[in-house]
Amino acid sequence: MIGVDLGKLKLLRMVRAFRIFRLFGRVPSLRKIILSLFHAGGGVGNAFLIVMIVMCIYAVLAVDLFGNVMCDADGKQSEDWSSTDFHGTTCFGMGYYGTFTTSLYTMFQILTGESWSEGCVWPLLDYFQVVDPAYRKFVMIFFVSFVVITNFILLNVVVTVLIDGMNQAVDEPKPEGAAPEGREAVLEMLEKLRANQAQQQQDLEELVKAVTALPASPK
Repeated sequence: MIGVDLGKLKLLRMVRAFRIFRLFGRVPSLRKIILSLFHAGGGVGNAFLIVMIVMCIYAVLAVDLFGNVMCDADGKQSEDWSSTDFHGTTCFGMGYYGTFTTSLYTMFQILTGESWSEGCVWPLLDYFQVVDPAYRKFVMIFFVSFVVITNFILLNVVVTVLIDGMNQAVDEPKPEGAAPEGREAVLEMLEKLRANQAQQQQDLEELVKAVTALPASPK
């Protein structure tokens, strides 16, 4: 309207899409879920920390065990294994397990289950089948143990801690003075109506007694 090009400031309009989050404050059921997630955040964070520690341990071991697999002395891919796909411009071992950061990312890929066996493990098994068949069994144990510990045990621990935290948040007693909701609110309203009706009945009986005690009018 004023002829000024706002450029990237127009992206601020996208913030309006987050107005949907106002529903969390207006819908009681959604608000209860969000509060339960916040209540379980501490325990879930500790569980994720354990998962991260295990991933770091396996990443450090993988650097020492597989960092030079299929690599020549100059760090390039060995000609005998040139047909094996790898990341980067060096070799398979360096591409997947060469540094702690690279190895940690590979461990995370294995954790997610995204092509981990075909891309990260089977080339190692094929390599050690030729170089050292006995060591191949150790490679199997190494990666299978990582999958069992992280996917089958620790991630289930995270889910269990999350559910337990949410249940505790739901079962917590309401603070004094908090307004009742749902069924409790209806029951409280009915109790008040019954109490008012009983009081009115008592007042009516006292009024009848008072009128009865009055002297009879002359005929």
